[in-house]
Amino acid sequence: MTGRSKSPQFGDIRRVLVAARGAAAVRLAKSVHEAGLESVVLLADHDDVGGWSEAGDYVVNVPDGPSGWPDPEHVLAAGVDSGCDALLPGWDDQARSAEMAELCARYGLAWLGSPPELLAFAADRAKVREFADELGLSVVPGTGPLTDVNQAIGWAMGVGFPVALKPARGRVRPLIRADTLEELAVAAAGMLQDGPIMVERYVLGAREIEVPLVGDGDEAVVAIGTRDVTGRIGGIRRIWIGPAGGLGQELEEEMMVAALALASSVEWRGIAAAQFLVTDDGRPYLLDLRPGLQAADAVTERIYGVDLVDAALRVGMGQRLQWGADEVEADGVAIGVRLRVTDRAPASLVAGSPTLPADTWLVVAAGETLLAGDELGHLLVHSPSRQAGLVRAKVAADALDLNGIPCALPGLRRVLADRRLWECTMDREEIALVAGADPDV
Repeated sequence: MTGRSKSPQFGDIRRVLVAARGAAAVRLAKSVHEAGLESVVLLADHDDVGGWSEAGDYVVNVPDGPSGWPDPEHVLAAGVDSGCDALLPGWDDQARSAEMAELCARYGLAWLGSPPELLAFAADRAKVREFADELGLSVVPGTGPLTDVNQAIGWAMGVGFPVALKPARGRVRPLIRADTLEELAVAAAGMLQDGPIMVERYVLGAREIEVPLVGDGDEAVVAIGTRDVTGRIGGIRRIWIGPAGGLGQELEEEMMVAALALASSVEWRGIAAAQFLVTDDGRPYLLDLRPGLQAADAVTERIYGVDLVDAALRVGMGQRLQWGADEVEADGVAIGVRLRVTDRAPASLVAGSPTLPADTWLVVAAGETLLAGDELGHLLVHSPSRQAGLVRAKVAADALDLNGIPCALPGLRRVLADRRLWECTMDREEIALVAGADPDV
């Protein structure tokens, strides 16, 4: 397995299509500009002219496609029509799309994310698991790809409940926990309609920890500390804390070594994060390799003083990484709180209060209709200690007035105020219990 593929040279690229909207587009366009390149930002039919469109050198309209906005074919056609040489993907799912990367090649645009062969590898959970096992890394007990409900039931009866069900490929839906045979059968039957699944033991009392990575596909792969991403509410990561805390130096180094071993063995190029499950007795199990920029990178950038967007852009253009592990050092603790809409509602807020003790961005325009799952923004605080940071984050969340936009703020506030989070002992079941299941305002 190799990450080597023909990559564009810096001199060949003059104009870059920024494949994002809102605050994400502003951040990407800034890095493109600082690299001495021109940027083109996207505008949908329903967007107001202004705002993030002013961040780019040029603006191009991209209409809705058959499956909504943005339609990949329309995005790439707009890039070609506006004279772009390359496309810089944004965050999360888009940056993980091998299909989008391959589509770029068809349109003659350079893809400035991880190579499609690496994205395809990372999307194949079963292959990543098998590869990690061959490297001698600990993985959560589980199956390979399954295509039949009875296969899943048979494996679960052998190891016991609870179990976790995941798609064997891709990240269309989050894992599902099943505590009984009946729950397993129903969940497996539903998930199998979208393709093969994997079943793993669901480890109770565990925390989810990530090791951010950046590699140039040539000589350098750097692990950038740790971050705690246990704080899921409604199945979505809502709280990130870096460094993770409560691990001890030996365990933290063990996870970083394991993450580096996996990324180096495939000659990783681009940004990624190795995800681990850490049990209550301190055992780390590799869960996943998540490629591309992620929202949680904000806390890593703040405490370690790195610019991962700039690194993604430059490595995507084929440059070598210009900094190494010896230049990465933590400065305090950073905490991010993700704000996502939990129900359909008209937006009536443009920006947060300037008196908040945090960096705040909100990406909606007044009067725009928001749908459940839409990104609203995030709070980010930076403090000398974990406890001080959590206090500041709680104060910021308390002061935030979203004018009725449903965002599960009460649940977030309860989690941030829980002393177990301060003490690094709050596991994923406890966070879900404290947050509550209702999408409250």
